[in-house]
Amino acid sequence: MKLALFRRVPPDLNALRHQHRYRRHQIMIVVGSAIVTGLGGLQAAHPDQRWPGVALTALSILLAASSRTVGELDALSEYLTERVKAERLRALHFRFLSRTRKFAGDDRVVVLKRAVIAIEAGREPA
Repeated sequence: MKLALFRRVPPDLNALRHQHRYRRHQIMIVVGSAIVTGLGGLQAAHPDQRWPGVALTALSILLAASSRTVGELDALSEYLTERVKAERLRALHFRFLSRTRKFAGDDRVVVLKRAVIAIEAGREPA
């Protein structure tokens, strides 16, 4: 079938993976920050106890290290890049089905293949 090119990999799959990774990281930061705040309040309420301060320090270092390791900005950038590719492939699909503009000729399957390869590579289709 001519549209098998679109069935090769679901266009939204990579975008969805990056989106979930980014959101998991954001949730981890919010929950970790709430726990650190609670430990800080516990340390203030019981200044004679050492364990809240130690736990607060350890969790703060863990949160900072995980944020650095995951690379929050890279995850968001990858998610947005993959989302744009998925939407461009979707638009390309509808233009192909409607047989408009460059997809009106007999060589429309060849034009489609070239455009899909260009989009997957992150370039503007010719």
